[in-house]
Amino acid sequence: MNNYIMTEQKTSITQTLQQSLNILSMNNHELETYILKEIEECPAIEVDENPIQYINSPKFYLSSLENKFDPLNVNIYKGEKLEDYLKSQIEIKFFTNAEYIALVSMIELLDKNGYLKETNEEISSIVGLDENKIIEFREYIQSLNPHGIGARDFKESLIIQLKMSKKYTFIFEIIINEYLEDLSKGNFNKVAKELNLTKEEVKNYFKEIRALNPKPANGFGLNQQNYIIPDILVEFNKNEYEVILNDSYIPKVVINNYWSKIKTNDTEIQNYIKEKYNKAQSIIKGIEERRKTLQKVAQIIVNTQYQFFRTGDPINLVPLNLQYIANATGVHQSTISRALNTKYLSCRHGIYSLKYFLVSGTTHKNHIVGDRSKENIKQEIKKLIQGENMEKPLSDSKIKEELQLLEIYISRRTVVKYREELGIPNSIKRGVM
Repeated sequence: MNNYIMTEQKTSITQTLQQSLNILSMNNHELETYILKEIEECPAIEVDENPIQYINSPKFYLSSLENKFDPLNVNIYKGEKLEDYLKSQIEIKFFTNAEYIALVSMIELLDKNGYLKETNEEISSIVGLDENKIIEFREYIQSLNPHGIGARDFKESLIIQLKMSKKYTFIFEIIINEYLEDLSKGNFNKVAKELNLTKEEVKNYFKEIRALNPKPANGFGLNQQNYIIPDILVEFNKNEYEVILNDSYIPKVVINNYWSKIKTNDTEIQNYIKEKYNKAQSIIKGIEERRKTLQKVAQIIVNTQYQFFRTGDPINLVPLNLQYIANATGVHQSTISRALNTKYLSCRHGIYSLKYFLVSGTTHKNHIVGDRSKENIKQEIKKLIQGENMEKPLSDSKIKEELQLLEIYISRRTVVKYREELGIPNSIKRGVM
């Protein structure tokens, strides 16, 4: 009996650990998808209607400006889906679980142009909410970025964009609904006469309309694959760089209070409740552990690569490896590797994969080349070549000697490799050029 209990406990610990590792390896989008799936499948877990507001969250910083977090203010990089970008803007605390799932389902109904063509009645039958709520949710989606999203057609999309930009007047709506074809043919006089406007006024209206995007999803490329929402933000605050986890839009989950109070004498039901309760606990623990680990890892990256974040110049990147981060955090190296996997960091210089900041040092025999990274050395080679005498270009051997004066000890073969990676021809070809 004792052996059975020990085996059961060991299995439970192993499963919990594996679940935590899987959660750690997820980027924000994957974690959000995973949580939404578990909310549907595991009755012991639910969205926290009053989540803790972490001090280092984007919403905390922007609340003083009375402005909700807008992912467009982040330096966005290609790669993420439109629907994920829209979901990142949803204020989850204002919706129940069922409403949030319905809202996400409506976002997933958007076509390739960003239109929501289904009628309110059709959407109601799909998501299971009444039509009044569907109207409310349609308007909510239309309030998100990019402006014009969620319209029924391109004309409504244009009108929404004008309203969001505070340029809307009723004349615009009349022109869009009745005169676009005339304007596209240059019939400005006809439109001016019928609307009692001057020709110049009509041209100005048309100019404003042409500046709009009739297909708001187009900015997200083919198959709506275009944007990555970073997992980590690095902000300059009070003379130091601060790490902010960009997870305020991800549902915060808690144990369902009703579920934890269920009492029964039925052994089968008891086992089911225990299984779901334990799973919910391990999910919540895994999410919190992921948060703590990401915070630690990102902080070490920022502290180590401080000069890069200050200048944005790759030459300032210094050697940093998994083992160093593992030692600094007290976490196993393989766990650190999972934490870095498929995750991105945004700073004022752009967006970067976390693995970008892993830089191998360069050695010569037993001599470690200080804080010289491969990228740093390549930049030094580039500077030497840029400053060379055009009539007597530096040979690779000469570049090697010049680098040694900078206490960079690499072989001629390595010089050749780095030079070629920079796309710079050899000295003979540079002389000809």
